[in-house]
Amino acid sequence: MMESVEKADVKRLTLTPHYEPEEVVVLQAFEKSLQEGMMLFEQEEKAEEEKKKAEEEEERQRDAEKKEAEAMVIEFGDQEGTSQNKGKDVMDSEPPSYILKMQADIESQRINHEALQQKVDKIAANQEDISSKLSDLIALMSKKP
Repeated sequence: MMESVEKADVKRLTLTPHYEPEEVVVLQAFEKSLQEGMMLFEQEEKAEEEKKKAEEEEERQRDAEKKEAEAMVIEFGDQEGTSQNKGKDVMDSEPPSYILKMQADIESQRINHEALQQKVDKIAANQEDISSKLSDLIALMSKKP
């Protein structure tokens, strides 16, 4: 009789998972946080792709403006005619507009780079949080024989 009672207490390995109620709650919480993390990650990736596209478009515009400015310089040099005055013109105290635009673009890239670094740090923290939750879940599941 005692032998049959002992056999009834032994869990049998089957393909159907049998969870304790608290394991189900922990598992559901983990799945929910994992889904939220994945959604956040996908949103951030989409935002990064959009920023890359915008930066590529800005770079194309800058290249076009640069080529246009170079063409203007070449045309101006051809129209000058005399070589005696070359290099003796008075320079403007303010740099040309394309240089100011390039400086502004560099500053905006620096700001975007800092924002991306903060996002990467946030993702790393989220990943560590999810990793610790997964470790806790595995530890909980391994305690149950």
